[in-house]
Amino acid sequence: MGVWGNIYNNTQVALRTHALRLTRLQEQVASGARINRVSQDPADAHQILRLRAQSESLLLYGRNLQDVTRTLELTYTVVQEISNELRSVLEKVEQAARLKRKRGYQYVIEVDGGVNADNAPLVRKAGGQILVAGTAVFKSDDYTRAISALRG
Repeated sequence: MGVWGNIYNNTQVALRTHALRLTRLQEQVASGARINRVSQDPADAHQILRLRAQSESLLLYGRNLQDVTRTLELTYTVVQEISNELRSVLEKVEQAARLKRKRGYQYVIEVDGGVNADNAPLVRKAGGQILVAGTAVFKSDDYTRAISALRG
């Protein structure tokens, strides 16, 4: 599934958990089971508002995560299928890097497929932070030299 799939799943679980907690608190307030009016228990009212804000924030995070995941999946697909169109890949990496900077995301940009000593500097310059280069390393006679060349 990969790192992004795990992050997405964890986010979905958190959203469901917060939604359930918010529903329970709203039912308590509405039924008067614990209090007669929300104004008599400002802590619960505050908690409802805080959970609602957290829920909205997590929903936004989930939507943003989907956007990022789609962008990264496109990048991966392009690199795997069309290694000779490096410019297209570099544009996608730059797009992901701009989105990361603009929205303050903490994800790491990984480029997997077709990375070699010739294009690694371009990928890093575009914003790639982790470069996966199986063929460039394992088909080399000297693994250490191949990895050093990829690192620049």
